[in-house]
Amino acid sequence: MKSRNSQAGMTTIGWVLILAILGVFLIIGIKLVPVYISGYSLYSSLESMQKNPKLRGIPVRELRKKVMAIVDINYVNDLKPEDVSITRVGKGYEINVYYEVYRPIMGNLSLVVVWDKTVLIP
Repeated sequence: MKSRNSQAGMTTIGWVLILAILGVFLIIGIKLVPVYISGYSLYSSLESMQKNPKLRGIPVRELRKKVMAIVDINYVNDLKPEDVSITRVGKGYEINVYYEVYRPIMGNLSLVVVWDKTVLIP
């Protein structure tokens, strides 16, 4: 008859390691989810601007005001007015939004999310 001296299951150290790894991923998720939600809502708003016929032929100043209003509505706090560039392309405009978001994780470890979106207003 065999004795049951072999270990069955995980040790306490194994559970602690698994919980620590899950905790790190949870912290990263908590820090990055709001950044992605605001960034993608800004992307979808810029794409809807591209399809809006009322924006054709408006001055650059008004177009910049509309872009910054979208930024305020979508709570994109990391985007500054100098991160938005509007250039004339033919009869329309090209709007480029480029900004970086830094989120500290632990100590001197940080995550960087880069957003770069260009839309053409005909």
